[in-house]
Amino acid sequence: ERGERELIGNMFAGHNKLGFTERDIATFQAFVSQASLAIQNARLHQIAEERADEIGRLLHIAETSLTETKRLAEENARLAAEAENRAIEAETVARLADFGSKMTHRMVNEIGLVRLRIQRLIGRAKKEGQSNLADLEKAYANIETALSLIEEMKRPFRALEIKPTDIHEIITEALHETHLPPHITLEQDPELQTLPKVKADQNLSEVFRVLIKNAYEAMGDGEGKIMLNGRYSGHKCVELWVTDTGPGISPEIQDRLFQLFYTTKEAKGGEGTGLGLWWVRTYLHRLGGKIEIDNSNGQGATFKVTLPVGTDEGSD
Repeated sequence: ERGERELIGNMFAGHNKLGFTERDIATFQAFVSQASLAIQNARLHQIAEERADEIGRLLHIAETSLTETKRLAEENARLAAEAENRAIEAETVARLADFGSKMTHRMVNEIGLVRLRIQRLIGRAKKEGQSNLADLEKAYANIETALSLIEEMKRPFRALEIKPTDIHEIITEALHETHLPPHITLEQDPELQTLPKVKADQNLSEVFRVLIKNAYEAMGDGEGKIMLNGRYSGHKCVELWVTDTGPGISPEIQDRLFQLFYTTKEAKGGEGTGLGLWWVRTYLHRLGGKIEIDNSNGQGATFKVTLPVGTDEGSD
């Protein structure tokens, strides 16, 4: 090394003898390969065990769910016969109520605007002595009728306010709202005044209004009689009958009579919505009651209404 650092050469030191023979290296490589395989197998075994545990838990959940599902299926099957029709009706009522509420609200608004316009035209026609005044007044009367019908359509779908209800007062209200033709007479069983109260609300009067109206319409223009009877059945229920002296109900239509939108009035040249008896049955079901056709007397038509007692006064 001189005054400045300068590379003048390289010196190497080494040992030519290997620390491991080729056989040692081959053995070591084989060992490493086996060890790697063992570690990999151990890891896979652990994963398999974890997955087996998870699968076991899932199988347990599945078996439990299947058992519970079978139990619920058996329970549903037991209840299906009595619940199916009511469930469908309840869903139908809910849908109709929702649709009806929206539709009638819209109709009332639109018809209300038409009514206001007609009112203004009537006022102008009166001032100017226009010849179309009678037509405008007729149109206004039709609008009022339409609004009344819309209100009537909403009535069956209102919320129930169930409470102990006097059946005699309900029937009296129904008769007050029903205008019997002069050729139809009506008889009431005095026992109606002594019956225990039933579980219902004021909509119950609509049931008897529908049944009474159907009865006198079925009897046509000839003389006829409607009879209202009732009794306490002894099973915490009140039974009521609405009977007429009309032509009766043929067996082939009895099963269809309570179907939604089914009406016999079109065949007789009249108009019917097919809502009346369907709503009656649906409403009575909501109260825990029922309606049946009872033609055991062989004359006319008889509708039997059964309602649960609303207080303890009917207790055995």
